Amino acid sequence: MELWRPVKTPLFITSLKVAETLKYADNVFHGLKVAFANEFGAICKSLGIDSHEVMRIFVADTKLNISPLYRKPGFAFGGPCLPKDLRALYSTAQDAGLEIPVFSSILTSNDRHLQRAMELILATGRKKIAVLCLVFKSDTDDLRESPACTLVKHLLEAGKQVRVFDPRVEPSRLIGTSRAFIEGALPELPTLLTKSPADLLRWSEAVVLAGQHPESAALAARMQRRHILIDLVRLPSAYNRGRRVSKASAGDQGGAARASVLTSGLRTRKAALNSAGWLCNVHFSHRGRLGAAQSRAQKKLQKTA
Repeated sequence: MELWRPVKTPLFITSLKVAETLKYADNVFHGLKVAFANEFGAICKSLGIDSHEVMRIFVADTKLNISPLYRKPGFAFGGPCLPKDLRALYSTAQDAGLEIPVFSSILTSNDRHLQRAMELILATGRKKIAVLCLVFKSDTDDLRESPACTLVKHLLEAGKQVRVFDPRVEPSRLIGTSRAFIEGALPELPTLLTKSPADLLRWSEAVVLAGQHPESAALAARMQRRHILIDLVRLPSAYNRGRRVSKASAGDQGGAARASVLTSGLRTRKAALNSAGWLCNVHFSHRGRLGAAQSRAQKKLQKTA
């Protein structure tokens, strides 16, 4: 501490492994920024646009562009803007004969992350899956290119029974491109939606948290002993409530609510089940560790089910 006292900057006390990993995160991100600027500059040049003027205004946005937003591991992205604009940019580069490997890999990376979520759910071995929150942005009913809708479709194709709870979504009220997207991507939606959280919990064996509606945390707190919570968005309130539920029920001979949690939050290693057998933290990004973690978690869950 004394060594760093003259340095006028925030000081973080953390583990050695986090500190080591942070160095890689720093340098990979710096490299990514350079590649982003250069590829965007190449596209601008092909169109006769001043890339430096574009970037001057770009970095002035400290709410979204140069900010902590979109920096935490979680679920895949979707919506009407990001996928559409990425495809448009890639098409523009193709027309100009440009190779943009960073930009062209973004949608592929997003699809692979969605696949990891699917693998995480299938690893539980449960048949009846409840999905909380379909919309890509909380407090809207916009379903356009929602990754949760794609996830539901994949689960149905894998032979799972799926029900959905999203208080923002009413199929009869969907209009325009949002309605068109659902009719093409998930026409079964009206039959999957339920308006009763209590009925959903009674029916389900696993609960997938795919969005950050305020109602999601309350539902997570009401889960029962047999439930598994797969948290794809790392909702802090759901995670914390789950811990409190577990502690409150650890000594309850009557079998009060206790839940298992598979979370996609950032952990540098381990899928650890605690002594009560309810909490399983799975690192969502390191595939090799994830496979072993899922296997250990599933064996533990089968023993306690």
